Amino acid sequence: VMTIAITSVLTVWMWRTPRALLQIGLGLIVGGALGNIIDRASIGAVADFLHVFWGNWSFPTFNIADSCITVGAIIVLLDAL
Repeated sequence: VMTIAITSVLTVWMWRTPRALLQIGLGLIVGGALGNIIDRASIGAVADFLHVFWGNWSFPTFNIADSCITVGAIIVLLDAL
């Protein structure tokens, strides 16, 4: 429920802002959040399927929706600067 509420607020913000970079960032965040909501509704959990290794180092497992949220957040921060 909290994710749906936050996604709704971000969607309204995305439609009201005139700045293209901010719209792209918010769109990525909203899209990633909706992807995670769909996973939770359909299979009961968010399916993580990408596990990245670099030598002996292992990055936490994630999915495309998580990547969109992360990139979107970075874009929103860059737009704020």
